[in-house]
Amino acid sequence: MAKPEEIEMRIVAAGARRDLGELDAAVVTLTCKELNNETDEWALRLRYAYADALDAAGRKDEAREWLQSAPNLMRKSSLTPPKEPVSSYPQSDSPSWN
Repeated sequence: MAKPEEIEMRIVAAGARRDLGELDAAVVTLTCKELNNETDEWALRLRYAYADALDAAGRKDEAREWLQSAPNLMRKSSLTPPKEPVSSYPQSDSPSWN
């Protein structure tokens, strides 16, 4: 399986875990060495999914750290933010896209 498809499968599996109420398992599903990737197109999507899973598991400070790293990643690459921000964060806590 190609890396983009593997990452997408992780994101889908984590979402299924969340739907089952297995919030910590969703975080574990997304925990991988690829979280440190800063060049591939799927990197930003993976980080947002990971931050969202951390938030759902009540690990808000960690989630905020991952979200705040996103603008740096976007500046280093041609990546763009998702069309919809992580819904559980108030606008004032969202990173600046400037």
